[in-house]
Amino acid sequence: MKRIIPVYIFQQVNVLLVSLYLLKFLCIGELTILQILYGS
Repeated sequence: MKRIIPVYIFQQVNVLLVSLYLLKFLCIGELTILQILYGS
């Protein structure tokens, strides 16, 4: 039982990091699209 808990926490942290990573990419993508739209 003690072994399962750290694995669960590790998985939760990984999901959080991936979510933040994707969110950062979306923000950068939006900024790039806005720059292209207003630039042209």
